[in-house]
Amino acid sequence: MKGFAAIIKRELKSYLTSPVVYVYIAMFTLVCGYFFYRNFIYFSMLSMQGSYGSSGSMVLNITEAVFAPVHSNYLFVMLILVPLITMRVFSEEKKTGTLELLISFPVRYIDVVLAKLFSAFIVLAFTLALTLLFPLVASMYGRIEVIPVLTSYTGLFLVGLTFVAIGTFFSSLTENQIIAAVLSFGVILLLWAIEWTASFIPGVFGKILSEMSVYNHFRDFNRGVINSNDAIFFINISVFFAGLTLINLQRRTWKS
Repeated sequence: MKGFAAIIKRELKSYLTSPVVYVYIAMFTLVCGYFFYRNFIYFSMLSMQGSYGSSGSMVLNITEAVFAPVHSNYLFVMLILVPLITMRVFSEEKKTGTLELLISFPVRYIDVVLAKLFSAFIVLAFTLALTLLFPLVASMYGRIEVIPVLTSYTGLFLVGLTFVAIGTFFSSLTENQIIAAVLSFGVILLLWAIEWTASFIPGVFGKILSEMSVYNHFRDFNRGVINSNDAIFFINISVFFAGLTLINLQRRTWKS
């Protein structure tokens, strides 16, 4: 446990000294802020034009009209930017030769993998937490349904953990950070976009592809519904890629 905590502390210090992290946080916040601003202004315009039902009550709901599509956009932003965080997790250590030194310390392999994975996830979680300012701003102009928004954020954190686990694995395969980022982006994009392919394939195979879709499992979270099957899906994918990273790290040690 001491080794796990020491590695997390070491990793977080390295993130704080990396300009890439600050670029990531700035880009993530700015792009997500743009999506929020665009949807919120559009919602405000529709509200001012009087989008009312026949009973005289407003049809539009700020949570459904603004934050549901905005959070879907967050997925796409994470898809692009998370590989920038995870590309250095193991690749930098392998390139500088410090990975062998790290695993020579009295720490377990699983502690190394989990500490590096969770350190990258902490950076992502902190960045996502910054976007909680947007619901606070919106609550000044209308009533926010807190539970659906928080449920959607729960889904975003689970998706983020999955993306970080995928990126960590590919970072363990190569010392080239660019290759690690490209491979991570490709697999994450496949898991994100496979939903559209599944819609064109009938039968069991199409259903299997749909069940592999990240967006498909995020959809209920974005509607404010916590489905245990969706949570298990993200946890399983995260554990699977963390396990592959552990195996790859052990294999590297056996070779050396």
